[in-house]
Amino acid sequence: MAWQDRNDKPLSSAAICLAVTDRRRNHNMDGPALLKHNAGDTLVGWAWEPGRDIHGVARTLPPLPRVEFAEATRRWVEAGMPCPEK
Repeated sequence: MAWQDRNDKPLSSAAICLAVTDRRRNHNMDGPALLKHNAGDTLVGWAWEPGRDIHGVARTLPPLPRVEFAEATRRWVEAGMPCPEK
């Protein structure tokens, strides 16, 4: 799933949320499946692995540990997966 548009401009939080929750675009995952995916998927976990991108540039880590990311996902799912407006 892309986090930027075709011009490499970052998508808004609302646009990302709509994409993540759109089951036609997210491999038909409901809330519990998204939680399982964020908490345990190998490709998602790659974000927390040190290293370099395909261009040799050092990658930055996400702003919170994966455990906290999974917990935030759980709270979001339990809240009904609300998306911000625009």
